[in-house]
Amino acid sequence: MRYLSDLIEALRVELQQYGELLARFEDPATHSGSGTPEEVLATVATIQGQRRVVAKTVRQREQIQRRFARHVRLPEAAELNEIVTVLPRQYQLLIRALVDENKDLSVRAEQTTDRERVFLRRSLQLMSTGFERAPKRRSAARRSPMRRCASANVRLA
Repeated sequence: MRYLSDLIEALRVELQQYGELLARFEDPATHSGSGTPEEVLATVATIQGQRRVVAKTVRQREQIQRRFARHVRLPEAAELNEIVTVLPRQYQLLIRALVDENKDLSVRAEQTTDRERVFLRRSLQLMSTGFERAPKRRSAARRSPMRRCASANVRLA
């Protein structure tokens, strides 16, 4: 029974992590478009970090799934749909529901990732063209002392 509870818990954690990833995409800061380059890069880093957490969670669930398959005398490479058939009915429904929800969230996460890549790429392009179009001004500290004096209407003796 321990193997089954481990598998159920792993599927639940995977579901939670996909939810966390989607929540990062829904964060208003992700969509502001008016963020600084640093804020955009921080958003990208946060999303990439959560994607790594999801990938690690999936690998852990797959490891538990292989262990469970061995326990019920199925090939290690058995898919969850195959594993479900050897479970008591009440667990079949639970596992199928978790698997279906994980698949749905995985698809949504991929679709959202694609949209966000386009959005972030566009934001970075707009920021870079904004920098290129910005007037180039020399700061007072970088101007020669003569020019600083001239701009301050100071006469040199």
